[in-house]
Amino acid sequence: MRLQFNGNVLHLGYCSNVHPSRSVEELVDGLRRYAVAVRHQLGTDLLSVTLWIPAAVAQELDSDASQRRALVTFLRDNGLEVVTLNGFPHSPHGGSRKYGAFRPDWAEPGRLAYTETLARVLTELLPDDAPYGSISTLPLYWRTRRDRRTHDLAASAMARADECMRELEGRTGRVIRIGLEPEPGCVIETVPEGVEFLRAQHYSHIGLCVDTLHMGVQFEVPEESLAAAGAAGVRVVKSQLANGLRAQRPLDSPWLQDFGNGGFLHQTRECRDDGSVHGVDDLPSALAGGLPGDGEWRVHCHYPVNIGQHSLQDYLADCLAALMGPGGPAPLHLEVETYTWRNLPDPLRPGNDSEFVTRIADELSWARDRLSELGATPL
Repeated sequence: MRLQFNGNVLHLGYCSNVHPSRSVEELVDGLRRYAVAVRHQLGTDLLSVTLWIPAAVAQELDSDASQRRALVTFLRDNGLEVVTLNGFPHSPHGGSRKYGAFRPDWAEPGRLAYTETLARVLTELLPDDAPYGSISTLPLYWRTRRDRRTHDLAASAMARADECMRELEGRTGRVIRIGLEPEPGCVIETVPEGVEFLRAQHYSHIGLCVDTLHMGVQFEVPEESLAAAGAAGVRVVKSQLANGLRAQRPLDSPWLQDFGNGGFLHQTRECRDDGSVHGVDDLPSALAGGLPGDGEWRVHCHYPVNIGQHSLQDYLADCLAALMGPGGPAPLHLEVETYTWRNLPDPLRPGNDSEFVTRIADELSWARDRLSELGATPL
């Protein structure tokens, strides 16, 4: 949906990775089954949807102009719009491939090719009045791959991506910006680390994608992290509004056991009394003794943004206030990203399509209400 904020148009939507697709046909079917119904339930004339388009599907769209035109027509005729893409996972992942979301990384050719393909497709999906489009992407590579060669290859590929976005703007007149998304466990874990990397590179079309859950898991202070971006002149091109798990006394929180399964990596961090942050790659490792449980745990498990119990909802609200408040970066693209609905324990998991639509709509309503409290008005 669109909201007016300080003279600009904000696009608030949700990410289609909650109903992933393996073909253009499945992509459109998911939008028809869920996004259109969500729009009707919210009572809005226009709903923004962040598309996650796997590499194979992106190539299918890029190579077939008729399919692109059909998708544009479908979006227009059904009150949907696309201003941003989720370009983080290259291909479907899950099961034993929990680390699969991080490959190929920016040191591997497949990542640049995928991002360029997404950018070309996005130029045709963008509404005529959108000042820019955005693509979120992984923050270079997973930390265990760090060495000088890997880092240089990744930085070089990012520079080439920046050049490609400039060339694309010259050919099409459409601005596409890439948002580097800091994530726990990657070589760039926090917003300040992302700022430090980007400040040294002087890219014109690459900024940050701020994921509020990633910030929360790392125990970042929202005002400080976002102020660092502003002070360095690093643009925040989009923000993913995501909630996660918080256990203030993890050893007395048996409910954590309900969230250790599924095909996603649940990075877990503990804050000690001295303020230091320690972590493991996955919640089962923490529960098995990988973290002592002496301090609060925060878990990278996407959790409904409108549920406060056992969650980082208050932190998410603080992030929104820092993003949109005085002096904040106020990105124009905001997306609710709870892609775990079908992996959550009962009774949180929706039992049918109707419940699924209602849960997504309830999340967007919560986000819209918080933005209204900060001065945004629906259009």
